[in-house]
This record gives sequence, C-alpha cells and structure tokens, in this order.
Amino acid sequence: MGSGLTLDRVHFTIVGVMPPGFFGAEVGTKPDIWVPLWTSTQLGEGGCMSSRSCWWLIVMARLKAGVLERQAQAVLAAMSPQVMREAVPPNWSRSAQRKFLQWQLFAVPGANGWTFLRTRFSNPLAILMILVALVLLIACANLANLLLARSSARQREIAVRLAIGAGCSRIIRQLLTESLLLSVAGAFAGLLFARWATSWLVAYLRAGSGAGAGPGFGQNTVFDLDPDWRILLFATLAALASALLFGLAPAVRATRVGISESLKERVHNVRIDETRLGIGRWLLVLQAALSVLLVAGAGLFAGSLFHLLTLNPGFETNNVTVIGIDTSKPPEKDVSLIRLYSQILERVNAIPGVRAASLLWFTPLSDSGWDDALEVPGRTDLTSEQRDTDINLVGPQFFEVMGIPLMAGRDFGETDNVASEKTGILNELAAGEFFPHANPIGAHVFLPGPPGGEKTAVRIIGVAGNAKYVNLREPNPRTLYLTYSQYTDGLPSLSFVIKTRNSAASYASFRAALHEIAPDVPIGFVKTMRQQVADSLGRERLMASLSSFFGVLALLLTSIGLYGILSYAVARRTGEIGVRIALGARERDVIWLVLRETVGHVTAGVGIGIVAALSLSKLVASLLYGIRPNDPGNLILAVVVFAAIAMLASYLPARRAGRLDPMRALREE
Repeated sequence: MGSGLTLDRVHFTIVGVMPPGFFGAEVGTKPDIWVPLWTSTQLGEGGCMSSRSCWWLIVMARLKAGVLERQAQAVLAAMSPQVMREAVPPNWSRSAQRKFLQWQLFAVPGANGWTFLRTRFSNPLAILMILVALVLLIACANLANLLLARSSARQREIAVRLAIGAGCSRIIRQLLTESLLLSVAGAFAGLLFARWATSWLVAYLRAGSGAGAGPGFGQNTVFDLDPDWRILLFATLAALASALLFGLAPAVRATRVGISESLKERVHNVRIDETRLGIGRWLLVLQAALSVLLVAGAGLFAGSLFHLLTLNPGFETNNVTVIGIDTSKPPEKDVSLIRLYSQILERVNAIPGVRAASLLWFTPLSDSGWDDALEVPGRTDLTSEQRDTDINLVGPQFFEVMGIPLMAGRDFGETDNVASEKTGILNELAAGEFFPHANPIGAHVFLPGPPGGEKTAVRIIGVAGNAKYVNLREPNPRTLYLTYSQYTDGLPSLSFVIKTRNSAASYASFRAALHEIAPDVPIGFVKTMRQQVADSLGRERLMASLSSFFGVLALLLTSIGLYGILSYAVARRTGEIGVRIALGARERDVIWLVLRETVGHVTAGVGIGIVAALSLSKLVASLLYGIRPNDPGNLILAVVVFAAIAMLASYLPARRAGRLDPMRALREE
C-alpha cells in the first residue's frame, strides 16, 4: 500500500490489494493490475475514449432495494432511443445510423460476471449437455441390463435366502446397495476423468483461439476448473438417481422367483422369466435408438467441420504467416507511422526466405472488419444493403502474398500515397454488381463522410478475386481494398503478412528487423494463415470433437451391453444348444438362433433413433454448414456404422455358441 509502480512510463500509486481469488467482472480473465479508466489515454489505449463508434465498456450497477431486474430493463428500454440519438456517430452512413438507432440497452444479472464466451458457446454447450444426458441414459440402461442378467444368474441364491426367512425388502436393499456402489465408483472415476478432461478442453480451445482469431477463448483465458461443492453435489445426486432409477427394477424382479422351482432346478436349467428378458430387450431398443441419435449428431457436426475445412477461402494458407504489432503507444502518428510501416516492410522483404511481404488491417476470418455503404455514380437503384461493402487496408504485394488473383488492372504501388488520388481495388463480386455492363477500371466509388461533410472519392485501379473476409460461414462479400499509405486519419495498428519459401516463418529475423527500426514497438501475435483458418472454427471443432467422442462412447456402451446379454443367454442355454447340435443343427443355424433374438429389437431401436434424429434436427440447424440437418446420407451412414458395431458385438457370442462341443455341453447337464 502506498508504494509506486510504473507502467509504460506512467507512475501509479498502489492504493489497494485484492484477494487471490478475485479476477474482476470479466469471466475468463485474471488481471494482475487494475488502473483507473481515465489513465487509458496516458497508456496509449485511449482510442476508444474519444470514438463515438467504439463500444468497449460494460457498466455494472447495484439495484436499489425493492427494484426488480425487469423494472430496470423497462427503464433502459425506455431511455435507449434518446441515448442512441445522442451517441450515434455522425460520420456513419445513413443506413448504419438507422441500424445504430435501433439498438437497445439491456440489463443482465451480474452475479456471475460477464463474458462474450457465453454468446458464442452457450448454445453448443447446451447441446453437448443433452448429448451427455443421452450417454448417461445409455450407460444406465446398460447397467440395468447387466443387473437383470446378474439377478437371473443369482436366482437360485436369492431363492435360498428367501427360503430361510429373508424378506423381500432385505433382498432389494442388498441389491440396491450393490448397484449404488457401482454408481458411486463410476461417479468417482468420472470426477477424476473430468478433472483432466476439463483442463484439456480449455487448453484445446485456447490453443485454437489466439490473437487475431476473433471473440472466443484466447491465449490468456483463465478458468478455475477445480471441482467445487456444486460439482460434487451434482455428481452425487446423479449417482444416486442412476442407482435408484435403473437398479430398482432389477432388484424388485430378482425377488419375484418361484422358490420351489428355483431350488429344484439345476443352475444351467433355471427357467428364465420371459418378462425379465422383455425388459432387457426393450432396454436394448432404448440403447440402440439413443446410439443412432448420437452417431447421427456426430456425423452432422463432423460433416459441417469438414465442409468448412475444405472450403476454398479465396486465398492461400500454406507458407503464409501473420505477425501483428502494436503501434498504439509510440508517439509517431499519421505520416510518420506510414513511414515506420514502410521501413519495416522494406526490411522484411529483404529477409532471406521471404518471397513477399505486405500489410493488412483486419486479418481474414477474425470475426471483425470494417464495412460501409459505398455510393456508386449512376446506380441509384441499389439499396444501402446492396451497396454495403467490406473494406480493408492493405499494402503493396498483398494479393501476391495471399494468392488472391488480380483479374484486371494493377496492384497498389509507390505512386499511391498521401499526395495522390485515392485508389482502391474491388473484388469480382463488387465490380460485377456495381458495374455490370462497364469496365470498372478508372471508375469511381465514394466512401460516405459525416452528415454535411465531403465524401471520399476512390478511383478503381484493379479487380481482385473473391475471398472470405469476416468468417468462413458468410458468402463471399463485396470487398474494397484501400492502401494504408493513403490513410491519414489516424492510421491503426496493422499486421504484417509474410509469404515464405517453406512453412517455417522467419520470426526471429522479423523480430530482429523490428527491434532495429522500432525497438519500443511490441509484437502482438504470430500465427500462420493455416492456423488462422483452423482457429476461426473453434466452436465447430468443439462440437465435432465432443459429439464424436460421445458417439463412440455410445457405440462402445451399446456393444458391451449387446455382448453381455447374448453371452449370458448363450451360457444359460448351453444344454439346449448342445442338444440342437447333437441332433444335426449346423453352425449357421445356431448363430442365427442366437442373433435373431436381438435383430428385431435392434431394428426397432434403429427406427426410433431415425425418427428422433429427424425430429430433433432443427435444434442444431444453426450450428451446421454445408450439410442439411436431415441429410439422408448422414442418417444412412449412422445406421450402417451402428449396425456394423452391433452385429460384431452380437456375432462373437453367437459364433461361440455355434462352435460349442455338444458332448461337453451334455456332460454339464
């Protein structure tokens, strides 16, 4: 307390110390230092303080006693129009201003903090919770089936217990205790697995959402994933519910035995209750239906990710590296900053192994960008939406570095500077829509200025190929490229995009060149364009990976259940099968005898699973790309995969029954 601290040559006095567990209001961050808001201008971060179009602050307030959240929401909704009218940026286009005026302030509970991650991952995580519940149902049905089989195997033991005076409630309590021990052991193992899996999951998402990847998990994302009392309570309640719901029926069934018949029968000849087998088979139907549903869902998410990964973004991703630098802190601005970029760019182009280097403002597929409604002379028929165009600042050789072809005209050059006429390059889509029957080279488009202000005329000098801009999901946008060397109104921090002769970018050489020219300018991030494409699909990778994991787990559990039930049935019918073989039954006849007991129920489960998949497909439609939620090919693939696994699990005990030695089976009788 009272000691001093210097940040970026600004002196601060320590006035307080927060407890170790405090991380502030933003979930996923763990700041080391909090400074007053007004000092952001001194630290070189005050660009948004004076910008009417920059929304970056979250206001937190405590409601007065007796004021409800819905009342606060109503007040904010009523005052929103006035606030928006006073805050609307005057330099925006009219269409953008109209959209701005439609925005509303809103209030949300602040007890859990705030984070943009909820907006991006809330729906996927809700769907994943449903998948977890389905896997739990499959596991519980599997356990119930195994307990039914085990109770049948212990039928003679239970009959003896009942004969010597044990009550049915005592037997039920014993069997429930056994199933509860299984559930508790499984819950404990699940908690151990969850402790590792959650750490891996965040590390997996953090690795795929570094700087320049847009909103999502970042490299500095921090979460406290240690299980607390709420997680332990949920796991305990889930274990108890599973044990009671799926252990009670087998326990009650186990006490409904004929004591005299069970005591008189041999172990291998104990009569199996058909109703008990019926419950087990209907549990198999449930497992089959849920497995098909999970496998179909995994196929949808995996197919969506595949379509996005194989989609042509319009630019090259091999041997291209993006390096971001932060020029917001040095005093140089405007023309001096342009000169700084030019010096660094010239030095980088001279690095051995670098084929070409350029600059850009918004990295492709970073979920951020700049768009505006251009004005095209003579095209009064175009609405503001039809004129809305994505805009980016780039440097010379940008199209060569990115592998975007120049279809007509020329690239930016040294003659395109602050003293020359403003120039720009349209992509094919914008050129075709703005100038459908004319050559766009030499024509002009106008960037709208503030109300009452002058428009900025931009002469078109080239037409480039179409390329993705904000994200892969959007269709190819209309795009206008401007050169950074003509941008004099507060040039932003730009990133270097470098094409090398091999996959290894010359990061060390770049850092040396940057330190030589501007030692005070820090490097913000370094990543390859291939990483950028993969990182932009963090949500899709999450859904594809976890849904595939749950689908495989569902297949494994269902196959174990099928194998266990048929193995038990074969063991109980050893004598019968031996007699059939002794009387001349062939191996294939015995195999079919065993398999036909499950084929019908598995087929029924597959049918129910298909109906469920078609009914629930709309829930995931917004998360898919390039594949329909009810895609027949995906459903057929899910059925084929499940049928193959189910038949393999069923065939193994059936084949063992077909190769049974009849003499050995009859001797056991």
